[in-house]
Amino acid sequence: LYPVSQFQLCLSLLIAPFLFGRRFFDALVNALFSERESVSIRIKCLGHFLVACHWARDLRFQDVDLIHAQWIHSSGTIGMYGAWLLGVPFGFTGHAADLFRDRSALRDKIKRASYIICISYFHRDFFLIYGASPSQLVISYCGIDVTQFAPREPLREHRYCKRKYLNSCTQVTVTVCHVSGHPITMWTVCRKC
Repeated sequence: LYPVSQFQLCLSLLIAPFLFGRRFFDALVNALFSERESVSIRIKCLGHFLVACHWARDLRFQDVDLIHAQWIHSSGTIGMYGAWLLGVPFGFTGHAADLFRDRSALRDKIKRASYIICISYFHRDFFLIYGASPSQLVISYCGIDVTQFAPREPLREHRYCKRKYLNSCTQVTVTVCHVSGHPITMWTVCRKC
């Protein structure tokens, strides 16, 4: 997504009504008028809406079944609006700073989410307090139970290094499991060493 030029953002905003029709206008009204924690959050959400228009413009030609945001602050806002524009389901995982210190349009995201991954029962209860339906919530602790899941193909390791403040730097792609016949692929990505 980043960096994206101001020209590309403006171009995406201008053509988005033609690409996404009513979904564009519904999402724009949401960005302008739905409940937000503060004026600064509303301004940030409008910026994220612009980025989502640009991102969704590129995603139109890909096979996108759903959009999941691993954090629910800025990436969650972009994910929510991107999914809205594309007409696909949206879900997210909330952790800590994204729910408390950097909260952004949380009630709105809960309302729009098809599912919410809770990393603990504390998170489940938290989302219920903020309006989630029990049917939206799935408890999935951080990490993978390696006794239940294993790669279907060998792990492909791309690069390792050691630097100050970094124990290791690696990029790994591994297929974790299949859900409803679709492979779920986990990517661990970091900056190049």
